[in-house]
Amino acid sequence: MSCITKIASDILFDCSNPPATGIETRVVLINREDIDRVASTVDVNGNQDIVLATGTTGYILEGVKQINSYNATVNVADDQLNKVTHAFIGRIYNITKETRAFVNSLINGANLVAVVEKKAKGVDDVCAYQILGWDTGLTLTEGAENSAENDGAFVFTLASSPLALEPRMPLTYLDTDYATSKVKFDNAFTAI
Repeated sequence: MSCITKIASDILFDCSNPPATGIETRVVLINREDIDRVASTVDVNGNQDIVLATGTTGYILEGVKQINSYNATVNVADDQLNKVTHAFIGRIYNITKETRAFVNSLINGANLVAVVEKKAKGVDDVCAYQILGWDTGLTLTEGAENSAENDGAFVFTLASSPLALEPRMPLTYLDTDYATSKVKFDNAFTAI
């Protein structure tokens, strides 16, 4: 079986669902090791469900306006498979001992998956949520706290490691429909 595929459909502009810049203010960060990869499934349309191991949870990072963002950059290579760098750029505004402990976890190598909610959600909101770092995870690539800039916030980037890039673009998270997905997202995918 070949992994090389051909394009298979038209891509038309949808006037009723135009693109929109940005993501919503809440993001869920999940320790990659807490994901139950056996119970997490992909449906026939390629939508990924997320199931966490019992007793674990994701963690909500809340921003303001359009401050937090993400991107996916294709890395074309002549001597290896093409890969994708996933990156989440965020800010922590409330610098407390708890948020400093979070930053120290990042500094010490926490490997995370980020789930973001796009402003442009697609028809019936089925493309609302994107999963960054599903295959290899995201780690801290830069971070800075500067009392004279960014309202004193800690600004950071979580991204794919150059040694372990993602094999594809971000996956779409969808559990049945938008309403069901939103409940799980708002509860940080907490496993009971």
